[in-house]
Amino acid sequence: MVEIFNDGKVRIAEGVIDRIEQQARDIFMIDIGNCFLDLISPGQFICVAPLSPNSAMSRPFSVFAYDPFSGHLVLLIKVVGENTRLLSELQPGQKVKITGPLGRGLNPNDFAHQKVICVGGGIGLAPLYYLCSRFEDYYCQCHLLFGVKTAAELINFFEYDYKDYHIQSATDDGTSNYHGMVTDLLEEQLRQPQLTKTVVVCCGPQKMMQRATEICQQAKIDCYVILEKVMACGIGVCLGCSVKMKSGQQRICHDGPIFDAKEVDWDAIC
Repeated sequence: MVEIFNDGKVRIAEGVIDRIEQQARDIFMIDIGNCFLDLISPGQFICVAPLSPNSAMSRPFSVFAYDPFSGHLVLLIKVVGENTRLLSELQPGQKVKITGPLGRGLNPNDFAHQKVICVGGGIGLAPLYYLCSRFEDYYCQCHLLFGVKTAAELINFFEYDYKDYHIQSATDDGTSNYHGMVTDLLEEQLRQPQLTKTVVVCCGPQKMMQRATEICQQAKIDCYVILEKVMACGIGVCLGCSVKMKSGQQRICHDGPIFDAKEVDWDAIC
């Protein structure tokens, strides 16, 4: 049985900016040192204290890479407002306050020796790259599929690719690589003979995740989704990120952000 868990060991760290590089249109890779948190499970997230004097709420971010021994944290962010803009403009040596890990994640041991297909849309790629890095330690065969609208939004993350992932990308307008939706690549993958148990994990636009869920249900493949929503507290107190699931109301920050796709009420979310 797959375990979705949170061991409750939340820490606060004062990380130091090592490097910030623009990877694509409005997309930045941020390397942060001295960020000593507990081991982050795939699917969990961290919060960065607000940089704008006009904001009181921390901002949640998925984890692109993390080494708990060296304290090296990598975030992949998209600039969408004042706080993310200020974060992208920080200089090496400046400090940021990081809280985490938050939410519930997957136990990689539950997927040992399985085939794991990760499907990401846009900035939804971020948590899936970290998931692959953790799962391959458990001898999983990881396939990373990601899609964007156009080539200008593709990121060059291969310098971080310290493991042998099977990576495919798609652009909606056909300006680079596969011309079509990332869910097309998923269908293509699932049409191939599955020599071992296969599971799908996806993150990105809700309609993309809903389509991936439908494809997996038709193929009788287990599917998990990482949901995103504006958060206030990040620990399940304020109920600001509540969503309706088939089993009732759930808090994305506390009960998720990763859920069994069969439990999601897509009509209520989309």
